[in-house]
Amino acid sequence: MSVHSTKDYQDKIQNLFSLFNAKKFFDAEDEVKNLIKIYPEDFLLENIYGVILSAQHRYDESLIHLKRVTDLNKDFVEGYYNIGTVYLKLSKYKDAVNYFKTSIDLKKDYFDAYINLAECYKKLDQLEESLKVLFLCEKINKDDVELNYSIGSIYLIKKEYQLAEARFNFCIKKNNLYFYAYNGLGLVYYATNKIDEAAEIFNKIIKIDPTFSESYFNLGLIFYYKKRNFLSAIFFFEKAIKLSPSYYDAHAELINCYNEKSRFFESIDILEKIPALHKNDKLLNSYAKALLAIGRIEDGLSSLKQSIQLNPFNETTYHNYLFNSLYLEKLDFKKYFEVSNLYKEQYKKINIINDHTNFLTNTNKIKVGFVSGDFREHSVGIAIYDVVHYLSQNLNFELFAYYNHDEADDLNKKFINVFQNWRNIKDQKDFDVTNLIKKDQIQILIDLSGYSSKNRIGVFINKPAPIQISWVGYLCSLGLKEIDYIIADPHVVKNINEGQFVEKIYKLPHIWSCFNSSHDVNINQELPASKNGYITFGSFNNFKKINTEVINVWSKILNNNQKNKIIIKSESFQNNEFKNYVNNLFFKNEVLPSQLILESSWLPNRKDVLQDYNKIDIALDTFPYNGMTTSFEALSMNVPVLTKSGNSFFSKCGESINANFDMMDWISKDNDDYIAKAIKYSSDLDYLKSIKLKIKNNKNNKVFDIKSFADDFANALIDINKKLN
Repeated sequence: MSVHSTKDYQDKIQNLFSLFNAKKFFDAEDEVKNLIKIYPEDFLLENIYGVILSAQHRYDESLIHLKRVTDLNKDFVEGYYNIGTVYLKLSKYKDAVNYFKTSIDLKKDYFDAYINLAECYKKLDQLEESLKVLFLCEKINKDDVELNYSIGSIYLIKKEYQLAEARFNFCIKKNNLYFYAYNGLGLVYYATNKIDEAAEIFNKIIKIDPTFSESYFNLGLIFYYKKRNFLSAIFFFEKAIKLSPSYYDAHAELINCYNEKSRFFESIDILEKIPALHKNDKLLNSYAKALLAIGRIEDGLSSLKQSIQLNPFNETTYHNYLFNSLYLEKLDFKKYFEVSNLYKEQYKKINIINDHTNFLTNTNKIKVGFVSGDFREHSVGIAIYDVVHYLSQNLNFELFAYYNHDEADDLNKKFINVFQNWRNIKDQKDFDVTNLIKKDQIQILIDLSGYSSKNRIGVFINKPAPIQISWVGYLCSLGLKEIDYIIADPHVVKNINEGQFVEKIYKLPHIWSCFNSSHDVNINQELPASKNGYITFGSFNNFKKINTEVINVWSKILNNNQKNKIIIKSESFQNNEFKNYVNNLFFKNEVLPSQLILESSWLPNRKDVLQDYNKIDIALDTFPYNGMTTSFEALSMNVPVLTKSGNSFFSKCGESINANFDMMDWISKDNDDYIAKAIKYSSDLDYLKSIKLKIKNNKNNKVFDIKSFADDFANALIDINKKLN
C-alpha cells in the first residue's frame, strides 16, 4: 500500500520519529500499533515498528514486521537494509550479507549499506571482500570519515599498521573529535609496542568522551598484557563494564585477570551469572580456562567446543581444545582428529606455490629450521638447548631459529649465540613467515610447540619446507598430514598405538628426548626419610595432569601410612581458595591435613626448583599425561620416579625414561600395581637408599648422554633427508 499523504498522517509519522529519537520506545510502540490498526498493510508503519523493536533488542519480533515490509513493497530499499541491520546485530552475518546486497541492487549508491556489508565480511573474516566493498564506497564519497575509519580497521586486523595509521590520521585531520579514529590509532601503537603513546591516546579519548567504554578497556589491556599490573587492569576493565554492562570482551579480559591470579572460583561464579555466557565465544573461552585450571577438564573442553561452534574462525580456541584434550583421563582420538580436521578446514591456506625442487639441488649442508616460542627458560628450551648446541657443531647442518616470542632471558641469549641464523617472527603474519622460510630454503622444518601456546601451526599447514617434523614440545599427533614425521622411540610408540598418528613415526634408537644432568645444585645424598622419620612423596607436575583418578590413587598410598606426606607444587596455590579446594579433594579420601604440603611453584630461578627435589624421597608421576621435564629433573637429583604405563605417547614418557634408566621395576602396569609398588618401596628405606645410589652411579645412561642423543638425532635428520631425495 502506498504511503498516505494527508497532513494528519504525516503529523503522526513525525510524532513517531520524535518519540523514537527521544528513546521513548514504549510510547512509540503503542502509537505505531494504534496507527497500524487505522492504516493496515502500511509498509512504512511496519518498517517503523520493526525499527522500534530492534532498538529494544527484540530482534525476532523486529524481523517479523520488517519482512512484512518487503512483502508489502518489494522495492522499498530501507526495508532490506533494516533487515540486514537486524541480522548484523544477531551475528547472522551471512543472512545480513544477502539483504545488504539486495538493498545495494535497488540503490547503487546506498553508502550505509556498503559500510554494513563490509562490516559483515569483516565479521566473517573475509577481509579482502570487506576491503573491496569499502573501496567501492570510495567512489561514492572517498573523504567520508566513517569509511576511512572502516578501511583503517581492516588494515589493523591485517597487521598492516602503516596503512591503518594513515587512515586513522586522515580521520582525525577531518574531525579532531572523532574518538573512534583516535582509538584505532591507539590500537596501532599498542600493536607496535609504542605503549606509552597508546596510553596517551586512550586517555585523550576519555577527555573527549568519558563514556566511551572501549578506551578504558584498552587501558586495561595495556596494564594486563604489557605492564602486568593486574590491579590497574582490573580497575579499567570494571570501569568499561560499568559503562557498558554488555561489553563482553571486557568481561572476558576481567576474568582472564582473575584466572591469572588463580581466582578461578570467582571467575566461574561471575561468568555463570552472565546470561550471555553460552552465546559469546570469548566468555566461553575465559570460562573454559577457569574450569580447566581446577581440573574440570571435560567441562572446560565442552565450553571450548561451544566457542568453536559460535566462532569457527578463532585459531586459538582450536589449539586450546586440542592441547587440553591430552589431560582427559581417556582421550578419544576419533573426536580429537575431528576437531583437528575442522581446524584445518577453517584455516585459510596461503596461496603460494609449494615448489621444493630447488631445495634438492643443495649438496652442502642440510638447512634445518626450528620453530618455537620457547627458546628461553622453559621446559622445551631446557630440553633442547644442548642438543641444538651439538647440532650447530655438526658440519652436516646449518641451523635456523624462528622465535615466536620476545622474552630475552639468559637461556635465550645462549640460543641466539648457538644458532647460525636467528629470526624473530613474533609479530609477523603466517604469510610473511611462510615466505621467509621458503626464502631461507629450509629443507627440514621442526615444530617444537604443537598446539601449546606461542605455536605457529598455521605456518606448517602451508608447508614451507619439503620435510616437516614434530618433536619434543607436543607428545601427540597434530592430526595434520602436512607434518611428515613425529620423533618418538621404541617405548613411547609401539605397534599397537601407531594408529594414533597421522604423521609417519620416526623412532630414535633409545629415547625421544634427553636432559642435561650437569648442574651446580647440591644433591642431598641422604634420604629425607632418614631425617624426617616418614616418606615424602612429591609431584611438581602441571596441576591439570592431577585428575580424579590420580588423586584417588595417591590417596590410597597415603592412607596406607598416615605418617607419610606428599608435596604438590602449583603456581595456583598462591590462591587460598584454590588451595582449600585441592585439600578437600584429598580430605574426601580420608587423607589427613598433616599429610598434604601444597606449595606455590613460583621460584626465582631454576636452581631453586631443582633444590626442592632434595625434600622428596619418591616422585609420583601423573597419568595418563606423564611428566617429562619433572621426571628428568627428579632423576638428575637422584630421586626415583614411579610411573604408570599408558597407551599413548604422552602416557608412556615415564616408561621410556625409566626403561632407559634400567628401572623397569618403577614402571606400573595399572593402578593397583602403582599403589602396591609405592607402598612396597616406601616401606623399605634400605631399598630406597640403594636406588638413590644406583641413580647417582648411572648418570652416563642414554637419558643424560647429550652427545649420544644428539648423534642419534643428527643421524635421524640425515636419514629423513635422504628418504626425500
